Amino acid sequence: MEKATVKLGNAFVIGNKQKKPSEANTFVAVYVEEENGKEDRCLLFTEKEYAKLSRIYCESFTSMFKAGRLYSVSSKSICSYFVLVNEYSPSTRTFTPLIKRIPLSALVKAENRAIKHPEDIPSRAFFSKLFDN
Repeated sequence: MEKATVKLGNAFVIGNKQKKPSEANTFVAVYVEEENGKEDRCLLFTEKEYAKLSRIYCESFTSMFKAGRLYSVSSKSICSYFVLVNEYSPSTRTFTPLIKRIPLSALVKAENRAIKHPEDIPSRAFFSKLFDN
């Protein structure tokens, strides 16, 4: 993985460096930020969890979203977030933009996993943090 491409919204498959017997071998890492543009962090999903996230099929929305920004949506008592992610394809070395819906429960689980596995979080270059857009 190239450090220059580790930025908000980019989704990568990474290895679990200190795997415990019941844990997944790999994670999907995605840097996200709050809706107000502050407090960015990395989320770690298992590949199975990431695959279960709903994809929102609406090309016209893609241009309205900022990559990696969490947009809260709620319906009745269910809270979830829309986020524009750029999925990386190692075979073509390209990113494909798409919108995913992350339920609050999945978001909390991915945040907690990132806290438990700081060694697996890909580092972002200094200028990428400063000028991420």
